[in-house]
Amino acid sequence: MNQKFNFFRLQLADGKKWLFNGQGFSLVNTDGVMRAFLIAVVYMSVSSICQSGFAESIESEFLTNVSYDECLENCCESSWMDGLEFFAGLEGSKQPQDFGVNAHMGTRVHVNYGSIIVPEWGLGLQVGTAINAGDHAVRVTSRVQGASARTQSFTTFGLFQKSETGWTWGAVYDYLAEDDYNQFSLSQTRGRVSYRMTPDREVGFYGILPLTNATETWGAIPVELESIAQGSQFYRQTWDNQSETSIWLGMAESHAQNNVALGDQSRTPNVLIYGADFHVPLNSHIALFGEANFITPSDTGTVDAYLGFVYYPGGNAYGWRKLRNSPVLPVASNTSFSVDLRR
Repeated sequence: MNQKFNFFRLQLADGKKWLFNGQGFSLVNTDGVMRAFLIAVVYMSVSSICQSGFAESIESEFLTNVSYDECLENCCESSWMDGLEFFAGLEGSKQPQDFGVNAHMGTRVHVNYGSIIVPEWGLGLQVGTAINAGDHAVRVTSRVQGASARTQSFTTFGLFQKSETGWTWGAVYDYLAEDDYNQFSLSQTRGRVSYRMTPDREVGFYGILPLTNATETWGAIPVELESIAQGSQFYRQTWDNQSETSIWLGMAESHAQNNVALGDQSRTPNVLIYGADFHVPLNSHIALFGEANFITPSDTGTVDAYLGFVYYPGGNAYGWRKLRNSPVLPVASNTSFSVDLRR
């Protein structure tokens, strides 16, 4: 039992234990009738576990404290689809890049994929892409500059590792190509390090650093665009139904407070940043997912969020983010790619 991913453990209500080592089950201190009953229940349920990732499907009045992720890693036959997700939903955004006179509402779709490339180290590769398409929520830009809609293309790829000791890290490169009041591209890097204190509680740090900037024009006004550096500490909780919620709090670097209609104010100092996400499995293939991120103050900072449905072709919506080959970081979005505007 010292190696977390080598055993699938079920704790009986009266203290007796099942152990699964990848080849079979053994039960200690249980009478013959109960032993036969539990053997039947467990073996009939293994196929359900492999399909849905939901070990609680074998929980009954005799079983409590089910630990499902060990089974997902070892006793079930894995598929290349286990690390794949598709998302579709609604997205809204307001950032300093909007020059103080705009906001956006539209749709978002993304695909994200993770795969273990060095099994001995648990080292994985993740790659994903997303499209955000929406209309301007304020008419100033369309009246003055002409643009009335925005399209963004995000690309994310990088490495991650989930260790048996509970430590997890991920590092990715993000690329943004945007078509709004002008066409430009930016890049940044993101990283996350976390520790799973218990099967249900995880804490860690998350950071973003800009890599490249762009010089463009808003109408006839020259502007410079760049990702905003930020860092946060987060906490993630897994609930009894395998829903997950995360909250974070941190600091973002100063940003411009420019307004094309009312004039510019001085840059902010380093400011507070906060946000949250949630992942709620609805069945073995579908989950509800949302994420929001806010850089203060809200009038000149960022207000970004998206919400929608995630499809898992591998049938592992329950506990997907705990799988060894699932990506550690989501595909970049406005919630994780905040853009400053300077002139």
